[in-house]
Amino acid sequence: MKKTLIVCLSLVGLGMIALGCQKSDEGKAGGVPQAAETGIDSPGQMPVSSAQTSTKENTVVVRVNDKTIEVTDVDRATEILLAQYRGQIPPERAAQARTMLRKQAVENLINQRLLLAEAERKGAKPDQKKMDERFSDTVARFSSQEEFQGALNSMGLSKEAFQEEIKEDMMIEILLDAELKDVKSVSAEEVSAFYKDNPQSFQSPEQVRTSHILMTVEQGVPEEQRSQKRLELAGIRGEIEKGADFAELAGKHSDCPSKARGGDLGYFQRGKMVKAFEDAAFSMKPGEVSQIVETDFGYHLIKMIDRQEAKTASLDEVKSQIESFLNRQSKDKAIGEYVAKLRETAKIEYSEGFQP
Repeated sequence: MKKTLIVCLSLVGLGMIALGCQKSDEGKAGGVPQAAETGIDSPGQMPVSSAQTSTKENTVVVRVNDKTIEVTDVDRATEILLAQYRGQIPPERAAQARTMLRKQAVENLINQRLLLAEAERKGAKPDQKKMDERFSDTVARFSSQEEFQGALNSMGLSKEAFQEEIKEDMMIEILLDAELKDVKSVSAEEVSAFYKDNPQSFQSPEQVRTSHILMTVEQGVPEEQRSQKRLELAGIRGEIEKGADFAELAGKHSDCPSKARGGDLGYFQRGKMVKAFEDAAFSMKPGEVSQIVETDFGYHLIKMIDRQEAKTASLDEVKSQIESFLNRQSKDKAIGEYVAKLRETAKIEYSEGFQP
């Protein structure tokens, strides 16, 4: 489903803002986007507006021809961008990230205003049935009408204002579809060349899937208490050797939140877990249960569930992903060039303190 709410999230090819917070992606050469990179795709990710938004003066941030962008618009757009990067920004970089994203939000909103004005000038008219369907699709992603209304309230939007944003989004889509109609689709040769030039993007390292039972032990506790924890965990291991279900025992005894999943930690590669845990996990065979493993978190019993060897995906396996990625790049570039032309002839006046 296409995103609504603020069309500027996808119009100008934002790209990832370099905040230096994803260790595991350092080796990927701008390759095919991963499935998790989906933006705001669930009610739980709906941004909550700043508590200050409703009380502070609604200052004009920038004038775009005869339209204004106000501070409440920027606040809301910034929160939406922050929601996109939630979980990727370490706490110590949050203030820096907000400043960067706030500037990006201003520029996105300028672009949105220019595109909407051009769509209006060219008479873009969305189909009412399609607008209704998009609205219904959005509402259906919430568990109830009340939850949906609560999300709108948190963003300072009425139902009617949200429907108007859907209309504006679709007007811009109509405009861009017309402007991009001559953008060529990627060729088979280009797909093959991208695959050849970016081998690291299609390599999957060795991964294991494990479950564990954790007995937490705080640093500095007396040795007697540590021994008691080890003894308790040794007793649980004895039950497992006699045929007790590992997942059931994890649910009863583990101190890790993974107990809700029977201790299942999912798949992980080397470098993602503390060394002692990782060394034990990668030395096991599927179905095996470890001896007691000590880490800074406490004592663990680890069960190996599955192992996936390192591999490189074939061109046939990733062809469609590469095509989508390269086609999106081409369209983003074309949109950027189109918006740049609109900005050349526009009158854009920033208020003091909001200049790029």
